[in-house]
Parts: sequence; structure tokens; C-alpha cells
Amino acid sequence: GTNYLPSHCSNVLEMFDPGGFEVTLLTVERELRLARSLGLSTLRIFLHEELYASQGKAFLDNVDRLLAVLNRHGFVSMLVLFDAVWRPDAEGAQPLPGVHNSAWV
Repeated sequence: GTNYLPSHCSNVLEMFDPGGFEVTLLTVERELRLARSLGLSTLRIFLHEELYASQGKAFLDNVDRLLAVLNRHGFVSMLVLFDAVWRPDAEGAQPLPGVHNSAWV
């Protein structure tokens, strides 16, 4: 297995952005085919509490939609709840030049 974030996202807030979640699901579909070809079967998905605080039920519905896609492709998922440990400035966090994974929140 591996940690998973769609290739077009720099953090989990972007992954579940309501304005781009359809694109996220399309990316996930494509990337799951690649992951399966590499022999992967388990993905860890990080879930930031700000997503629930700001989106509520809509966020939970999108998590369900994501899990349905993973299930359809035969993947097992491990959800990491309340993952706000990297950057406290989640709002508008921008990548920091020269800092690996600096847009992660």
C-alpha cells in the first residue's frame, strides 16, 4: 500500500474542494489503474478536520463517493482522521520553495 493524494492536488483540502471534486474522481479513476498495475491494493487517505468543519455532510458524501470508486477498483482504504498536524495556516497555504511537501496542511 501507499499514502495517496491525486496527482493534481498539493494537499487534501484541494482533493476535496467542492469546485473540483469531479476532476478529483476522474484523476482517481485513472491513477487507480496505474496503482493496480504496480501491484498496489491498499491506499491511505488523509482527512483534515477543516474539511468537515467547512463542508459538513457534503464532505462525508464525497468521502463516500471516493470510497465507492476505490471499492469498485478492488482497493482497500485506510482513512486517517483529523490530520491537521503539519501546517496550522491551512487557509491559503502555499508551497514554500525548497521545502518538501510544504503545501501539505
